[in-house]
Amino acid sequence: MRTIQAASRQQGFKLLELMLVVSLLALTASFGGQQMRDLVSGSQVRSSVHTVHIAFRLARQTAVEERTTITLCVLDEDGACGPQWNNGPLVVFRDPNHNRQVHTADQVVRQFELPDNVRLSSHPSHMPWHQYNLMGAPRRATGGHVRLCAPGESGERARIIIAQAGRTRLERYDEPGEACVE
Repeated sequence: MRTIQAASRQQGFKLLELMLVVSLLALTASFGGQQMRDLVSGSQVRSSVHTVHIAFRLARQTAVEERTTITLCVLDEDGACGPQWNNGPLVVFRDPNHNRQVHTADQVVRQFELPDNVRLSSHPSHMPWHQYNLMGAPRRATGGHVRLCAPGESGERARIIIAQAGRTRLERYDEPGEACVE
């Protein structure tokens, strides 16, 4: 008879135990969620750095191979290089008349999409575009650099340095560096 009474008793969690477990799960998830957002943001920045560096290397390589001027910039709605680096995709195109404008679709070598939350700025700051001559050297400039800034940070996360001969090298920073200029 005792075995029947023991089997009929209900087993389960008390409301207090259940609330404690749920609150611990919520607390753990909130810490993990922030780390996941940081991880995704850092991954976007690293990917953008790599993409911009590839764009510069492709522009120089194409200029040498095709023996023509190649321009790298963000185009405005008229197909001309815009006043900033941050208003659209980064475009590498053939520019034989040096006017920094795309007239036909076959001029475009490649277009690179960048996330909206990554900002670019350049030095010299008055040039939101870059050109390579047929020798692969910067045209109308003595090199310079492009800064890449992460969302929510005032300092740069990476810098693409353009030498006088046109070659690029990449500097990455674990912590934000110099301030980015819009």
